[in-house]
Amino acid sequence: MRTASLDGGPVRVSGGLTVRPDHGTMDVAEAGTLIVPGTDGIPALDRAIVDAVGSLARRARRVASVDTGAFLLADAGLLDGRRAATHW
Repeated sequence: MRTASLDGGPVRVSGGLTVRPDHGTMDVAEAGTLIVPGTDGIPALDRAIVDAVGSLARRARRVASVDTGAFLLADAGLLDGRRAATHW
């Protein structure tokens, strides 16, 4: 398993945990499964993050999200014309 952030720098997630990613998104050549985590509430979607997720998804065999990560997948156009399920 590898973790990535937009610039490879640490990311503070809900609950106060800081994740120190292995890579920046541009350093990931391919992925078996890309998992996009959720955030607290409905996220304000940063265009650079949406674009990075779209780029990573094109290099992945499978794409999944947790919780509000589905909003990011949708904004990146990854759910267009597809069926999707969520726990809501």
